[in-house]
Amino acid sequence: MRHTSSRSSFQPSILLLSVTVMTVGCIDGTIPLPLTLPAMQVDLDAPRLALEARVCRNEAAFDCSVLADLDATDGARERPFSLPELMPTKLRTSPSTIIDIPTWFADVQQRANDGTLDALIEAEVDGDVVDEDTIGDVVDAVVVDGAPWLPRQLLPLEIDAGALERLTPQQIAALTIQRAEVVVNDNSLSVDLPVIEIWVGNGLVDAADGTIVPADRSRARHIASSAAVAANNDGVATIEFAAGAVAALIEALGADEPWIELVAADDALSLLAGDRADTLRRPGGAATLTVDLQLGIPVSVGTLMELGSTGTEGLDNL
Repeated sequence: MRHTSSRSSFQPSILLLSVTVMTVGCIDGTIPLPLTLPAMQVDLDAPRLALEARVCRNEAAFDCSVLADLDATDGARERPFSLPELMPTKLRTSPSTIIDIPTWFADVQQRANDGTLDALIEAEVDGDVVDEDTIGDVVDAVVVDGAPWLPRQLLPLEIDAGALERLTPQQIAALTIQRAEVVVNDNSLSVDLPVIEIWVGNGLVDAADGTIVPADRSRARHIASSAAVAANNDGVATIEFAAGAVAALIEALGADEPWIELVAADDALSLLAGDRADTLRRPGGAATLTVDLQLGIPVSVGTLMELGSTGTEGLDNL
C-alpha cells in the first residue's frame, strides 16, 4: 500500500483516469455507464532514435555498420547514423553479402528486447568472445537502457463510489459491455501498431524513480485486447473482451487503488512498403489514441419510462 501523502503527485508519464458514471440516455433497454479515459499520445520517433543509439554504441559493431550503410542510401551519411525515411529492402554490404532489411530489423528489435544486442556490443567493446554458452551471463550483466516502442501506460482509476453503491449485487452482476473501441486521431505513423492488451488490478506503490507502479502485477487480470492500429489512418480499432472481463473490472473498481494498464502484446514493429518500388518506410510518426468504454445496466422498458431523465439518482429506483 502506498503512502496516502503522495497520492496526488502523479508523474507526467502517468495518465490519470477519471471515471464518471451518469445516465446519458437509454438505448435498447439499458442505462449506459460510460468510462471516459484521457487521450494517449503515441510517439515512435523517440524510441527509434534510442534504438539507433544503442546499435551504434560501438561503431565497429556489425549492426552499426549496416545502419551506417543504410544511412548512406539517401545520398548522405551523417553521425549519428540513422535509418533513412525510405530504405532499400535489401542492402549489399560486400560483394558476397546481401542483407535482407526486414529480417535484419526484426532481429535487431528481438536482440534489443532480450538484451543480447547490448551484451554483444559490450563484448565487442571489451574484445571478448561471446558464444551460445556464455551469452546468458553477459546479458544478465548488461543494463538495457533503451526505450520500448510502446511503453506501458498506467491509468489509476478514480470513481464516484456512491454511483456503484446505488446498484444492487444483482444489477452489478447484470452489467454488460455496450461499447468498446480505440479511437485513433492525428495518425502520422509509418508502421502498424501491434495489438494492445488491457490489464486491470489493484494497489499502487511509489517507485524509486518517483513514478507510480502497480504494487503486484502478478495479480493483474487480462480483460481485453484491441485490434491493431493501421499506419497513417484515423478511425476506430475494436476491442475484444476476455471472458469475465466485466466482473474483473467491477471487482477492481470496488477495491482500493484500482488501475488499468495498457501493454503492447509484441514490442516489435514490422516495416511497411515505401512509396517507391523495393523500398521500406522507417518506423516513426505519432498518433492520439482514446479508449472508449461504456458499460450498461439492462432494465425493462417500463423501468426506463419510470426513470425518465432523472440521472444517476434514478438508479435507486431500479
